[in-house]
Amino acid sequence: CRKTKITTPKGDLFTDENYSSHICNATVLLGFAHFEDFLGKCIKRILIDRPDLNKYKFDYKAYNENCSNLIGFIATEQIRRLNVSEMLRFVRANVAAINEDLTTKLDNFRKLRNCLIHNNGIADENLGFWNLEPGNHIVLSAGQLHGAGLVLRQYARTLWENLPTEK
Repeated sequence: CRKTKITTPKGDLFTDENYSSHICNATVLLGFAHFEDFLGKCIKRILIDRPDLNKYKFDYKAYNENCSNLIGFIATEQIRRLNVSEMLRFVRANVAAINEDLTTKLDNFRKLRNCLIHNNGIADENLGFWNLEPGNHIVLSAGQLHGAGLVLRQYARTLWENLPTEK
C-alpha cells in the first residue's frame, strides 16, 4: 500500500498543523451545533412560561390539531423559524442576566462558525477580533478554542440559571 501525499496550494494536507486545525474547527462546529440545540430548548421554556412573547401566527387547522398543547406547539414553531442571531437577540431581550458583553462574545463565536461553514474555512472581514486576515484559512490554536469554549459555557450557565422553572 503506497502512501499518497496530498498537497494543496497551502502545502501538505497531512501536516500536524493542518490536522490540529481540522480538529479545532470540527470541535467548533460540533460544539456550536449542540449549543444551538440547547439555546432553542431554553427559548422554548421561556416562550412556554411567557406565551405573550410568541410571534408565531397559525391557522385554524393547526389550532385544531394542537389545541391540547397549543402553547408548546406555538413555541416550537417560533423557534424553528429563528436563526441563531435572532435566538441570541431574543435571549438578550428577555433574560436580564445575559449582558451585552457576553452576547457580543458569543456572537463573535457565531461569526467564526459561519466562516467555517459558509466560507469553507476562509476568514472574512467579520473575524478581525480573532486576529484573522480576510481571505486566509482559519487556523485556531487550542488556546483560542478553549477560550471560545469558556465563553459558550459561561453563556449557557448564565442562561440556564435564569430560566423559568419547567411547568
